[in-house]
Amino acid sequence: MPVISVKKSNILYHLQHCAPGSEEEVNLLKQLRGLTEDARIDEKQCAEEIGNMVNNFSFNAISLAVALGTQHRTLQQGFTRVCVAWICYLAKQEHFDLRNEASVKMAKQIAKCEDQGLVNMALPYI
Repeated sequence: MPVISVKKSNILYHLQHCAPGSEEEVNLLKQLRGLTEDARIDEKQCAEEIGNMVNNFSFNAISLAVALGTQHRTLQQGFTRVCVAWICYLAKQEHFDLRNEASVKMAKQIAKCEDQGLVNMALPYI
């Protein structure tokens, strides 16, 4: 279990057992808020984490897809939004080399679906 989850569980446990409105409750809520803020990562950090993940020879894209399939449906749609944005970004690349040529060419083929209104189809937040 990640350290943040252990800390969060501990804080939640103590929150259940302290007096409402007490100084202890206020301090515990501040700690909980701090954990949440510390756990957030920005887009650049996320991209680095994804890069590290796919740079591992034991990375299995199918396993990731299956794991994403267990996420909440709204989160699945959010991830699809990220994938489409990435494909559209790649499709616009004019300069590439052998390391990403196949990805760019595939993205350009997928982007042709734009003519059918599929690539820029709105994915609502529900």
